Amino acid sequence: MEKMIACCGLECTACPAYIATKQDNDMLRKETAALWGRQLGVEVDPESISCDGCLNSGRHLDYCAICRIRPCCREKNLQNRTQCAHSMCDILKSGLVFLSEVLEMGHLEELEAKKILIS
Repeated sequence: MEKMIACCGLECTACPAYIATKQDNDMLRKETAALWGRQLGVEVDPESISCDGCLNSGRHLDYCAICRIRPCCREKNLQNRTQCAHSMCDILKSGLVFLSEVLEMGHLEELEAKKILIS
């Protein structure tokens, strides 16, 4: 599977929702929904765990569908935020805080996304 980096800098192809979608893996959908439900403190429907990746049109996770980073990149004709003169703007910061604190994807300063976007 070819690596896909989302507009925010995270790797779509390493995301369990993307993997579950590509493999049509209902068990991985259930496991991911349970994990994210615990992290968010809400019930997550396993059927909502379907995503074709940030750079593709089609299905996106609920959060990815409302994320402001992707539309900002699309509006500016950028593949990702590394190409933007304002690579660590408020839009990006809020998205990375959500990913690092709410979904516990690592501390903000340790996220691969930040390393990619700031370097």
